Amino acid sequence: MPFRKVKEIIFIGTGTSSGVPTVACLTDPEKSCKTCMSTLTSEGEVNIRRNTSLLVRVNHEDGRVRNIVIDCGKTFYVSALKWWPYHELRNLDALILTHPHADAINGLDDLRAWTLRKVIQEYIPVYLTSITFETIQTLFPYLVDSKQASGGGDLPAFKWNIIDINHPFTVEGLEFTPLPAHHGKYFTTDEPYIYVGYRFENISYISDCNFIPDDTLTKMQGSDIMILDSLDYKEHPSHFSINQAINISRNSNPVPKRTYLVGFSHGVNHSELINEMKQLQLNEPLLWVRPAHDGLKVREKTDWNLDLEEFFILEIKRVLRHTDPIQEPIQEKELAKQEVAKQEEPALPPDFFDNSSLNNSSTKDSTTMEIDEQEWINFQKEISKETQVSNQIANADDEELQRDRDEMQEREQEFCLARLEKLKEVAKRVKEIRDNNMKSEKKWMDWRAQKIL
Repeated sequence: MPFRKVKEIIFIGTGTSSGVPTVACLTDPEKSCKTCMSTLTSEGEVNIRRNTSLLVRVNHEDGRVRNIVIDCGKTFYVSALKWWPYHELRNLDALILTHPHADAINGLDDLRAWTLRKVIQEYIPVYLTSITFETIQTLFPYLVDSKQASGGGDLPAFKWNIIDINHPFTVEGLEFTPLPAHHGKYFTTDEPYIYVGYRFENISYISDCNFIPDDTLTKMQGSDIMILDSLDYKEHPSHFSINQAINISRNSNPVPKRTYLVGFSHGVNHSELINEMKQLQLNEPLLWVRPAHDGLKVREKTDWNLDLEEFFILEIKRVLRHTDPIQEPIQEKELAKQEVAKQEEPALPPDFFDNSSLNNSSTKDSTTMEIDEQEWINFQKEISKETQVSNQIANADDEELQRDRDEMQEREQEFCLARLEKLKEVAKRVKEIRDNNMKSEKKWMDWRAQKIL
């Protein structure tokens, strides 16, 4: 079993550059943005999305887990104030930058919180392309050359490391392979703007792109986890839409075991997208896609084959509790019928059409009574017909439900029998190994006794 250096990843931010919510939506008198307004409630807090950033936690040979951050944008420090204490973090052992946009680099100055007067650490190593470094030199010259600082001179301490996007590099013992992608284009030259994502172990990370070249896709093949940009449902000149990101995962060979979407605008509601992705998985079982959210922790599996074993264990538990996922569509169908029944008008009393008050001679003449009585008779016939049709539909639904239950029970039995046979084979092998060990031990003891005698 290969040793995995990556212990876990934590999504520090999952939003686009403007973040979610937006001030325009929160101050809108009509309060029409469902996603932004939901962030004011405890249930909708998951829709609070700050600039996309990822924390990679790496097992190190000295026993201390290293914290490597990818990107620190405008909202990074606010995110760190929340998630560093929440996940019991302290050091920031390295920073890797993907590109020099504000949502990836404008939090650099705030990193003084780690290095000022060596309060946590002496400096932070930064890994970036030459283009990103030149942009930082222009925008924040004092971060590169302390002689250009002013004021109190409270500066973060960095050690700059220029990377080549055509070659892997190593940070804290973990190898990173650059994944160049297009992130829109320059308005003046029409040339693609190059963003650099990264692959580390079995994880590929591309948080800002609208196109991934074939060479980069090849480098991503075989990833167990993909993390992909997906602004919202519409196509965009510099970002993937949700469907475009899904297609990257769908067309990979093999399909990743997990695909997480990031970089959302307020056009995406987390809970609604979760439900949509679950429905997608029902149609395409191998396609596991979910929206990430700020603070989400994903632990790295030492062996993804364990997922299959965990699945079998969970399935057995569900069978024993009679809550197999196969039942869910049946239960939903029954609940839907009950809900419809609740919403139906209450039944008329049995004597409604025979109520003597309806035939009061003081309020109706004989002609009117004859017409009304005929209308009531016709109405009763229509009601009777509709009742018969409703009963037929209900009976058909009941028969369908029963067939589903029977099929489910057959599948449960087949699954349990197959699992039981497998467990018997395992027990048999364990017994054989144990018997062989005992025989070997007995031979060794006999040989030892003869030597002593």
